[in-house]
Amino acid sequence: MHPYFLTPLLATLVAFSPTPDRESVSLDIYNRDLAMVREVRLLSLHGVAACELPGISEGIFGHTANIKPLKYSDKIKTLSLTYKYDLISQEKLLQRYLFQWFSFTADEATYQGRLLAFDDDHFFLQPDTLDNRIHVVERNKLDEMFYPGFPGDLYFRPLLKWEIETSKDLDNVPVEISYLTTGITWMCDYRGEMIGEDSLLLSAGFTISNDLQIPFPNAKVSLVVGKPHRSSDPEGTSGGDEVSLPGKGSRTVPTAISPEKVGELYRYQLEKHVHLDGLQTIQIPFFNDKRIKIEKRYFFPHLLEDQTVATQMRFDLASAIFGETPLPEGDIGLFRRDKEGSLLFVGQDFIPITPSGGSVYLTIGQATDVTARRVRVAQNRPTRDTSEETWQIEVVNGKREAVTVWAEQRVFGIYTLVKAEVDGKSVAPKQEETGRLLLPILAPPLSIAILTLTLSYGF
Repeated sequence: MHPYFLTPLLATLVAFSPTPDRESVSLDIYNRDLAMVREVRLLSLHGVAACELPGISEGIFGHTANIKPLKYSDKIKTLSLTYKYDLISQEKLLQRYLFQWFSFTADEATYQGRLLAFDDDHFFLQPDTLDNRIHVVERNKLDEMFYPGFPGDLYFRPLLKWEIETSKDLDNVPVEISYLTTGITWMCDYRGEMIGEDSLLLSAGFTISNDLQIPFPNAKVSLVVGKPHRSSDPEGTSGGDEVSLPGKGSRTVPTAISPEKVGELYRYQLEKHVHLDGLQTIQIPFFNDKRIKIEKRYFFPHLLEDQTVATQMRFDLASAIFGETPLPEGDIGLFRRDKEGSLLFVGQDFIPITPSGGSVYLTIGQATDVTARRVRVAQNRPTRDTSEETWQIEVVNGKREAVTVWAEQRVFGIYTLVKAEVDGKSVAPKQEETGRLLLPILAPPLSIAILTLTLSYGF
């Protein structure tokens, strides 16, 4: 039997020390899968040493890692900081141990030999080093394998390797570790209960998701509103990254305080620390039952091929209700109560980041009793430098009350609205943004209304 045969992989687990206790942890979490991690650990530093610091996010951007002693900085010299994240897997182990002796069981038989090659389906073994014959074993029959040992360039979990030199022995030095990571994000989840046709009872909560394996115990958490610019640099390449020097159920925790403005960003600092486990989602109340005025309308989008008319609502972010801070982006679920008082889900949409004083536009769903269709009825060139086109938009109102459908018309370049009439009566367009006209089509109960629209474009 080869002397390496009895060295199983699991025997090397005892060589790894537990993660040092964190004195403190803080997280700045951004909307789009990004977080700034800052933690303080107590380390004992003696002479020239290499400190391996586990408990690092597997989603770290290696080039953002930084270690800063909070005491004795004049006595500590950083030699290098390396991020080690080439994590162990069977394929990587096999690559490391090509041409070495292996033993494994497959299909209730034991195999030994030098591993010459492998692919997705087979192992290629040389059972006897004095014999050139090769034994081919199917991988899908593999039961158990023993490796010669644990290679030093693979890791069970990501870690930072901090090489330092101290002028004296130092114990319990507080050291701040900071880095950016993916795998942690937050969103604002809104819930709106429609009251009649002109009011909305709006509530909101923060949802924090940790898709990483590592926990962040008793963390000071800030939620950042805004989108800082990010480069397209990758997280790193396999094997380690030399650094430049100077997501288990859900639960609810207490609410956030008013946000702090930091440059172009807003930051909500949670009042109490949060224990954020690995692979966990936490829900945090933001505000409850703000009653706001809404404007409901029927909307027919530009050049829509089918006859769908959408129901929409709009509301303004009045500072008296929402303060001077922007509304964070997030999904909103819309509900309405029936005659018996039970909640009925009526639609869902997305609220983008909206500044104080701005307006929010939401699509509730499809109108069931109102349809529309658009037809181009004429197109010509009155002069050499202009073209003209005429459209008709027909609205069918199956309701027993009159409705107004706002028809969207996109325009470009130098244009003139030559005519806009509904059943022979002129209508005035509303322009909510550049290049976008909204034209009202008033349809009486159980009837049809037709908008005739003529546009002229210059060259």
